[in-house]
Amino acid sequence: AFIFIPNLKSKKFIQQNYEISDFSIRHSYYTYNQQPYSLTDQDGTITNSLGLTLEIQLQRNTINPLMTDMIPLMIIFLAIFLIKLLGDVYLRTAYKKGEQDLLDSKIAIAGSYTALFFSVILMHPRMRGITQSSNIIYIEYFFFCAYAAILIFQLISLTPIFTNPRGRYISDLSTYLFWPAQTLIWFLFTVLTFYNP
Repeated sequence: AFIFIPNLKSKKFIQQNYEISDFSIRHSYYTYNQQPYSLTDQDGTITNSLGLTLEIQLQRNTINPLMTDMIPLMIIFLAIFLIKLLGDVYLRTAYKKGEQDLLDSKIAIAGSYTALFFSVILMHPRMRGITQSSNIIYIEYFFFCAYAAILIFQLISLTPIFTNPRGRYISDLSTYLFWPAQTLIWFLFTVLTFYNP
């Protein structure tokens, strides 16, 4: 039988060059665990014993996901908003010119939104592969908001919304409320993720 006796006088129990991907080891310590451990001897007898547990406190390095995911997502949100602004101008002028110009404008806008949608689709699984979490993590809510914004604006641009004043009002309202609605949704996701009891 082997008996391992920890050096309790030492403050660090993990070797210095030990690394965990995307985490930093803050400190480690032993705690006396009151739950019994079942030990099996060589002759097959089982004895219960109280023991020490090695506790390691880790800190997640958040600068990597911030640089690789959040900044490109913010650029995508800005691109969604700019496509919406420019698309409204093109569609209003195309309705005055004729059916062919209107169709060309709708195809161009749909292509722009589709390119952004595929960009988000390619970023999302890459981020899931890096974080390796089985739960929905905080950054994923931004991806869900990007999916929803692209699909909503895509539907608005493809419908004949500029033919009546009410349709123009809905389109203008969706443009004006884009950033306030996104900010409110992000705030709610932040509260639900970090401050939910």
